[in-house]
Amino acid sequence: MFEKLEKGLQKIVNPMAQKLSDNQSLKAVSAGFVKLMPITLGLVVFSIIGNLPITGFTDWLTDVGLMDSINAALTASTSIISIYVVFAIAYNFANNRNQSGITAGFISLAGFVLLIPQTVQAGKETVSALPISYMGSSGIVLALIISICVGHLYCYLCGKNVTFKMPSSVPPMVSESLEPIFVAMIIFGLLFIVRVGFSFTEFKNAADFVSKIVSKPLLAIGTSIPALIFVLFVSNVFWWFGIHPQTIQGPVSSVLYMMMLDNIDKFGNGKEMLYVLPLLVYLIAGIGGNGNTLGLLISMISAKSKRYKQMFKLALVPHIFNINEPLIFGMPIILNPFFFIPMTVNCVISGIIAWIYLSVVPFTYNPMMELLPWTTPVFVKYFLSGGIALLVLVLILVAVNTIIYYPFFKMADNEALKEEMAGE
Repeated sequence: MFEKLEKGLQKIVNPMAQKLSDNQSLKAVSAGFVKLMPITLGLVVFSIIGNLPITGFTDWLTDVGLMDSINAALTASTSIISIYVVFAIAYNFANNRNQSGITAGFISLAGFVLLIPQTVQAGKETVSALPISYMGSSGIVLALIISICVGHLYCYLCGKNVTFKMPSSVPPMVSESLEPIFVAMIIFGLLFIVRVGFSFTEFKNAADFVSKIVSKPLLAIGTSIPALIFVLFVSNVFWWFGIHPQTIQGPVSSVLYMMMLDNIDKFGNGKEMLYVLPLLVYLIAGIGGNGNTLGLLISMISAKSKRYKQMFKLALVPHIFNINEPLIFGMPIILNPFFFIPMTVNCVISGIIAWIYLSVVPFTYNPMMELLPWTTPVFVKYFLSGGIALLVLVLILVAVNTIIYYPFFKMADNEALKEEMAGE
């Protein structure tokens, strides 16, 4: 049965997975977000200090004059994240096509600034300034569109040799800077036309158009909790067949990143966060890594076979830090009929429990903790994120995951034990 299912799924999934993995735009987006980690993680210590769940601590920081500086550190990271995104993605796109990534990145960044409003209202007076509100999470979709379009156009024009050829006597540094001039002129000319075109519409600028027409429908799909649980389910089905879950989760990650940054922005400004429930359900439903294998690890405490006793020792420390590949490949779980059901249904059950729990139990949520490194142990992370309420939820889900995995693990363990006894 599993062999037929495997062959059928591979015929459908493998070509799609290959196309997604080869897609230049998705590669650039993924690499671009990864390159932002030094900024977000480098400043995460200020997020933790400024939002520790200790009564009176934040008031003390304000009294001694440190809170303004902490907020400035957060502004330097998440509040202007779109200007980092628009550069990083265009840079990676051009770099992957053996073109000048730094030039494409700067053109993309300048194009982003060209398309957002450049004035702000200060009372009755209009002041020339770049509104920071367009450079945070609300500008990410526009940043994605500009960076990908500029990346494509830059590489296409360079490939057609639409460049300013310099004599060989000119130093390489000068030549590399001047050669893309015609390419930059063409791209900026097109972006200028876009800006002028939007000025005659009811939106007045491209940023508001994207926010109202593109971002909201995209977020509406991404904030559907059943849809997010389904994404986790399909990801784990793929992973069981050996197809990396990033194939499915990759396109969703940009929407989740937008939701996270929007929560952080609202939290920092004392406003109501809009995407707490869907984001938390998605993240907590997948605790223990893809396949929710923390429950499997705990089940392995009862192992009787030498094989799984040794595997438990090897997988324990990595799994504490959310690294579950030793279990995925060491058991192995991939294409192992014993673990197909628990690996694929755990996230669905966890997602439903988390959805109900978070809808009923009151809790406070600090979205800044989502900036913690992904290797932060889940018990630590969610205690810092939401105190006792979220920690209790994590403990409940780990217990449920363990209950689901345990009978299937015992079957696998008994089988391994029989093989070991027969081989003695």
